[in-house]
Amino acid sequence: MKPQDPRVAIALHRLDLVATVAAVLAAATFVGSVSTLIAIEQAATSSQAPVVPSEAVLWQGLGHQE
Repeated sequence: MKPQDPRVAIALHRLDLVATVAAVLAAATFVGSVSTLIAIEQAATSSQAPVVPSEAVLWQGLGHQE
């Protein structure tokens, strides 16, 4: 078996790192999307008080009355 060129080894290692980062980002995006969809579904089907948008909460925190 012929020894591998160092440049090829470096390129393959970088490609492996890029593929790993891409896989982690894809998994994080998938988990985040699923979590968001579950939260939306739970909020839509819950019989609790309506959800106040975060911007409205910020304005109320600053003393703004509607």
